[in-house]
Amino acid sequence: MRTGKNRGFQKGGCGKDDLAFAAVCAWMDYLTMQRSKIFNEKLYAYLKEEETEGAKFCEQHPEAAFVAKEMRQVFRNMEMDITASETKADQRRIALDAYRELDGRLVKRFSTFTMGLEDMFFTFLSGETYEKAGTDGQSIVVLPSLGYLQRYQGENGVVCFGENARIKLWTENVKAIRKQLNMAGTGLLAVYKDFTDNDFYTAGLLPRSFCGLLPRVNFPRRGEWEFCLHGRSCFRCRNGMFLFPQLDLKVETEKEIQSKLSSYSRETIKRISGIVEGIDRLEHGAVAVFIDETYIVDKEYILEKECKRLVLDGGRGVLIEKPIDLWEDGMEMLEALTSIDGAILLDFSGRCYACGVILDGESQRKGNLSRGARYNSTKTYVESFCSHYGPKRALGIVKSDDKMINLLDGIMGHNI
Repeated sequence: MRTGKNRGFQKGGCGKDDLAFAAVCAWMDYLTMQRSKIFNEKLYAYLKEEETEGAKFCEQHPEAAFVAKEMRQVFRNMEMDITASETKADQRRIALDAYRELDGRLVKRFSTFTMGLEDMFFTFLSGETYEKAGTDGQSIVVLPSLGYLQRYQGENGVVCFGENARIKLWTENVKAIRKQLNMAGTGLLAVYKDFTDNDFYTAGLLPRSFCGLLPRVNFPRRGEWEFCLHGRSCFRCRNGMFLFPQLDLKVETEKEIQSKLSSYSRETIKRISGIVEGIDRLEHGAVAVFIDETYIVDKEYILEKECKRLVLDGGRGVLIEKPIDLWEDGMEMLEALTSIDGAILLDFSGRCYACGVILDGESQRKGNLSRGARYNSTKTYVESFCSHYGPKRALGIVKSDDKMINLLDGIMGHNI
């Protein structure tokens, strides 16, 4: 079997193993919203049940285990079908069918752990507002019985609803349940199953400290919910689409930056990785372009040259008189600098020279219509910059509003 470095589609066709890997990468675009070639290769090794990286996958990423174990079952069937397929149309259909099967398996497991709760109800609820406010940061806990809550009546923070206030969990009651969810605030809205009619009802309010091991549904932002079991996130659902939990890709990101900027020092890689991690934590989209501050052209540093061209002469951004060290001064400035439209320009040490910069550049190849202006304009700028000044002189980081993050190094075919 090929190594991970050689997997992927190539001109003139590809092997069946390449197709299986490509299908996994396509899944990951949807399942993570965090693109990482190294993570994909680790997951692929796990799905193939290879020793080495595959054996360690769930140890390295325990937050991904719930979904990954279901993926492994689906992958086995998909791989056999792809091997027997004859046309690309068949292969696309097989990959799509496998994704649907994974979706169904996650729904089934969610239903099992919650005694039959409908996942679509939470998708409706996550999009419901109360007095123009979303469900951000609120949670529902699934109790084993109504008696569980009644045992704690009278304790601090525990509220048990009367029978007339226990609302049935179904779509026609979403607004009323959203109101009770708002009452919970930073605590939990408790629900239970009434086995006399097999329906679920709201039961009352609980502090978070009471229910660490019980099944819980969190609402991190409007249109998204996540299922937690034993205090650990199992999966997310955004606008009806299942995703991995938010993955900790710090190790993978640092390795990918190392591969893109292999000639630079360990300290430089560490600084850039730390800022990328900070960008990944932002609630909004952002663009950052790192430029090699040591490179000189025509007796002028290229970073200073770009700031002059884009900001001073072009009026396409805000120049920072004294560059801000985002690594040394803390990440609190990162949110402020990326809160306006446009990119931030930094050197490889993490110092920010300009913000709100409108990027330009000569297009080197076709854009990606499935991505927005933020991604395509950054890709065009970085590719144009590197074609003019040389490879590895710039690195672009794009975080879209749907939380997907990309590293763009300007080398054809190397964007993740």
